[in-house]
Order: sequence, then structure tokens, then C-alpha cells
Amino acid sequence: MEAFIHFGGPFTDEQPAPRLTIKVPVKDSAAPRSGRTVTGYGFKIPVSYKVKYLGRWRRVYCASYGNAGTAYIIINGAPGATVDIYHN
Repeated sequence: MEAFIHFGGPFTDEQPAPRLTIKVPVKDSAAPRSGRTVTGYGFKIPVSYKVKYLGRWRRVYCASYGNAGTAYIIINGAPGATVDIYHN
């Protein structure tokens, strides 16, 4: 597996924003039961991955309000960057 962390604003045709992407180590980890909702949807749903960023293993969370979700990590107490995890 490999993970990429993306920093920066959204990229659109009208307002292209600069983005920084870095490759980081990723590992499987048991997802905690706390933080999950009955419906399975929500803003801070913990998933079973951790990525190493700035010397710490950080839990990957998912914001899901429909059939798709956005994976992200928390940096300094706020959602800081989106994450893409690829299985080789």
C-alpha cells in the first residue's frame, strides 16, 4: 500500500489553486468503535488506516454523506489534508 497526502485549496477550472502532494508510509490499524454513527454517514468516521506525517502516526478519517467519501487527517486539531490510499 502507499498513501499520498494533498495540501492546498480545491482545484477548479475557474480558480486553480496550488497543491502539494507528498508520499507517506501507511499501515493497517484497527478502527476504533467510537466515532461511528448508526447510519454510517458523518463527518469524522474513523477508518482502519494510519499515515505517518511529521513523525507521528495519524488516524485517517472519512467524511461521508452519500455513496462517496473524502479521506483526511487531522493536523493541529483541524482537518488539514486529504489522503489517497492505493493498494498495490
